[in-house]
Amino acid sequence: ILMITVGLISQARLKHSMEDAAWVGHTEGVLGQLIAVAWQLRTAEADARGFLLTGEKKFRDGFDEADRQTISHVARLRALMVDDPHQQQRVDRLLPLLQRILNDERSGMVAPGNTKQHYGAITNDGPGTLQVRALFQQIGAQEALLLRKRTTESRTSSVIARWIVALGSILGTLAVLLCSVEVTRHLSA
Repeated sequence: ILMITVGLISQARLKHSMEDAAWVGHTEGVLGQLIAVAWQLRTAEADARGFLLTGEKKFRDGFDEADRQTISHVARLRALMVDDPHQQQRVDRLLPLLQRILNDERSGMVAPGNTKQHYGAITNDGPGTLQVRALFQQIGAQEALLLRKRTTESRTSSVIARWIVALGSILGTLAVLLCSVEVTRHLSA
């Protein structure tokens, strides 16, 4: 009975430890998507400037791809945050700001070579950009807190599971030794 009890407790703790580790991976995935959104936005901005300065199609194509990827990463980010309505609200505020920035950049790309007139549409200091940065910081800070919490929980679960397995092994060994001593005593008598 003791071995069955220890085995069941060990199994439950190991399952809990694996769930905690999965949440750590989930949170790391959210942070990865947030970084991907920021990276794609920067890529779009750089390609918009490149197109505006040179008029080369490769920059226009790069911008179009970065635009698509930015929106795609935001959708993945929101899907990953299904467990946190507050974070989803932040992403919901982020999406229209990103779309406005990308649309402004796109409209600034209509006249390549005319940098003085359109360069302001693709600089990094507009009010929409500042709001996006603030939302990135809020989302990132919340996810970093979650990551620390979940990492600590995962480590704690793992340590507890290891101790239970070790204790179960020791108790199992002691039970086998006691049984063998008892059998030996009965056989000797």
